[in-house]
Amino acid sequence: MATAIQAQTSGFGISLKAYDPKAQFNENVDKMAFGISTSYFHRPEASRFTYGGEFGVAMYSSDEYDIQFRGQTIGIAEEDCFFTLHGFVRYDMVKKRSFSLYSEARVGVTTFFSTTDALRENTGFNGEFKFHGTAFNMGAGVGLMVNPAALFDKEREASGVWLDFAINGHSGSNANYRMHPEGQGTFSLADGKHESLTHYFGYRVGVIFGI
Repeated sequence: MATAIQAQTSGFGISLKAYDPKAQFNENVDKMAFGISTSYFHRPEASRFTYGGEFGVAMYSSDEYDIQFRGQTIGIAEEDCFFTLHGFVRYDMVKKRSFSLYSEARVGVTTFFSTTDALRENTGFNGEFKFHGTAFNMGAGVGLMVNPAALFDKEREASGVWLDFAINGHSGSNANYRMHPEGQGTFSLADGKHESLTHYFGYRVGVIFGI
């Protein structure tokens, strides 16, 4: 008995992202986080479903200050950040040659960390990298993919380059994280620690190649 093998297509994307903390997370982190992400996409031929994964990193707080170290004054750069790792499934609600309007479900984790480093080299100062906690996330949202080649030339076939715009709401579990304390002075990465649920909205603008 012959078995049909369904053709599939794959692609990858790169995006600029913004994250807007909500609820108690916003009370402790009252700033937008900005970062970058990369994604892998996989879709069966002629299917309205696409699935894949996304890895990103974003920073929501930074500061620079001076400390006394080994008889010298050195500048220190400090950042509070997080990694994100999500799997997702998309469904094309409206699919045309030049655009696709889709819904999206996501599941994954957000891991919080902080770093310090000297602003100039050869000071002898060893930077610090510290993990704080990891939150489990579930999210959903909507997005729009636009194919510029087909959009501006009605006779042209869609190319393998798409612009991607999306918004997602994420429900995050309880986690430890850090927000650089307000005010003047030298701080330790042990300062400014918080714990709460980690809900946020995510906004994405990117480019997708290959699907």
